[in-house]
This record gives sequence, structure tokens and C-alpha cells, in this order.
Amino acid sequence: MDDAAATTHEAVFDVHEGGVWRRARDLAVGVVGAVVGDPQLVGGDLVVRRRDDHGELLRRKNLDEDEGAAMLAAMRRDLDTLTVAEFEARWAEVDDA
Repeated sequence: MDDAAATTHEAVFDVHEGGVWRRARDLAVGVVGAVVGDPQLVGGDLVVRRRDDHGELLRRKNLDEDEGAAMLAAMRRDLDTLTVAEFEARWAEVDDA
């Protein structure tokens, strides 16, 4: 059997960063969300990339922290158990790139 995809690829959650206006907007959205019961102060992109050159295999954009954490755990589990080809086949539909 081929090596697990985790030997050549990694999954990470890239937190959105930006200038002062972006942080102010994110804070305002977070405050409004907290008032209505849906706090989402942290957002980011879930990225799977090659370990050697950091080239991206896939990117899922604009996830909140909870959604990103759940998807990251599932992707890491699959990276540990599937080959690269099997991983790509399973996760191709979530790619936003």
C-alpha cells in the first residue's frame, strides 16, 4: 500500500489577518453576533499543502473557528489513513481555490 498522505501533506487552519479596518470589521461582526447569540470572532481558511514546497492541494475559505476545527480534525484523520490519491478524491468537492 502507498504511504499515508500525511507523510507528504499537512492540514492547517490559517487565521484571517488584516489591517486595522479588517480587525475593526471583524470585531463589530463578533459583537453583533454575540448579542444575537452567534459569536464568530475568529475566521480563516482551511488549507492542505505539501510539506516540501508548501504548494496548496486545496483551500476551504472563510470558515468560522468551530467549523474549521471540525473539518481540520476530519482532514487530519484522513491524511493519516488515506493515500494522497484517496484523500484528493474524498475532499475534492470542498476546494474553494
